[in-house]
Amino acid sequence: MEAKEEESKKHFSYYISESYINCSGSSFKEVFKTKPVLIVVHDELDLPIGKYKFSFAKNDAGHNGVKSIIKKIRTKDFYRFRIGVGSKEKINDKAKYVLSEFNKNAKDDLDKVFLNFKKTLEEFDVSCATELKPKKYFNELFGLWSKN
Repeated sequence: MEAKEEESKKHFSYYISESYINCSGSSFKEVFKTKPVLIVVHDELDLPIGKYKFSFAKNDAGHNGVKSIIKKIRTKDFYRFRIGVGSKEKINDKAKYVLSEFNKNAKDDLDKVFLNFKKTLEEFDVSCATELKPKKYFNELFGLWSKN
């Protein structure tokens, strides 16, 4: 399994796992050795659709993809951009739910989050992210775009 590197205008690269998220840890093992900052973007059932949370060094919270990454890189010291896909209704089959198609309103909400995240990454400065308050820096930067 590998992670495919994509080019960026800034001082960082981003990688897309070419495996299923639940098995993505192997893809990022080598990447983590050479990159000072790792941001893992993933779905989050505990957040409503359209909401997001940026965190650092947290447990996997039951997310199998994050569990795989933590296991393979042997640390939880990386950033997570968790994108809400949760529902107000009870979800009995979580796997079926996250693999199913979203309705138009949910897609619109998610499109806004992805667009704001993309703008944030375009302005992202790794040197600022490695300072004392990277979580605050990222949230402030993301906040600039999500208010527009």
